[in-house]
Amino acid sequence: MEYSVLSPGVHVKAGSLVRGSIIMTDSLIEEMSIIDRAIIDKNVYVGARARIGESGPQVPNRVDPALNTGITLIGKNAVLPPGMTIGQNCVIAGDTSASAFDSLVVEAGETVGLS
Repeated sequence: MEYSVLSPGVHVKAGSLVRGSIIMTDSLIEEMSIIDRAIIDKNVYVGARARIGESGPQVPNRVDPALNTGITLIGKNAVLPPGMTIGQNCVIAGDTSASAFDSLVVEAGETVGLS
């Protein structure tokens, strides 16, 4: 862990890195995942070898252009499948299931799960 805040009940499995992030209560980060500059709400599941806040082009969020600082937001109860890559300035809505993703890559500035 580097410059991060982990709430009670958070489990980060072996080989994972959490950097510059806030992870709320009862979230689970599976092995070999990288979380970089993200705010992850309560009870989120991050599958093995996921990459959240992946560096790349600095693109503002399409739905909320004010989200342009490189932070990625993951909502409460979201389930991110193994191997998922999510860019910077992304929003994954609360209660988003693994089946809601069209692919294992969410490009920078995209939003998933909001109407």
